[in-house]
Amino acid sequence: DGPHRGRAGLASRVARPVAGGGRMVVLGGEATGAPILSVLARVGPAWLHHNFFCQLLNDLFGVQARGGCQCAGPFAHDLLGLSDDASDAVQRALLTKRADRELLRPGFARLSLGPTAAWASDDEVAYVLDAAALVAAAKLVESRCDAVELNCGCPQKVAKRGGFGAFLLDEPDLLERLVRDLRAAVGCGVLVKLRILPEIAATIALARRLEAAGCDALTVHGRTKEMKKCGYACDFAAIKAVKDAVAIPVVANGGVQGPVDFAK
Repeated sequence: DGPHRGRAGLASRVARPVAGGGRMVVLGGEATGAPILSVLARVGPAWLHHNFFCQLLNDLFGVQARGGCQCAGPFAHDLLGLSDDASDAVQRALLTKRADRELLRPGFARLSLGPTAAWASDDEVAYVLDAAALVAAAKLVESRCDAVELNCGCPQKVAKRGGFGAFLLDEPDLLERLVRDLRAAVGCGVLVKLRILPEIAATIALARRLEAAGCDALTVHGRTKEMKKCGYACDFAAIKAVKDAVAIPVVANGGVQGPVDFAK
């Protein structure tokens, strides 16, 4: 199918909701054509600036995204839905030569996801799309909260199918990279909730890696992901071992059914 392969499918995967009401938007629709997509990331009621979005993808994830703007002429004007009057107004604002007016220049991010790009496999395409979604979701909430948290505690089947929750603990390199990238992308705190691993030494090693990556605090559930059913005792000694091994705050989680348990 050459470079036209899968544009509609790729576009539908990009144009998906992002946590908290955000959304990735594909400009130009899903018509047949080369799988080079022009996208915008909505963050709450506004749009993430296209150049900043590209810079985060480039610097944090190694994704070669580039920005396009209304200077590209009729093609860009059509993508952005700019009328002649709107275009003239933008041009007048830019001609004032005030440095801050450059932020007003309308634009978009360009992602090449086809077989002619540096990445071609489904896994690599998924990586690019997930990177874009992570940046958009984190930037959406950073000004509304004290911290964002990666929840690596859920042991349910849906988390196993999706490769998230406690099953991220099986991919420590990925988890470390997510923390490092979030730390670089957002101005608020970055937290991680995790479950203990079968070996306490492995749990401590992971906690130290996350601390070095920029995690500000850990919540540690004192059961493994295999102990998802009730009846397993919470391993407070394992939680204490993690706390003693790192300098960041550690919150103990699990095993508290009432005030008596809390007092212990």
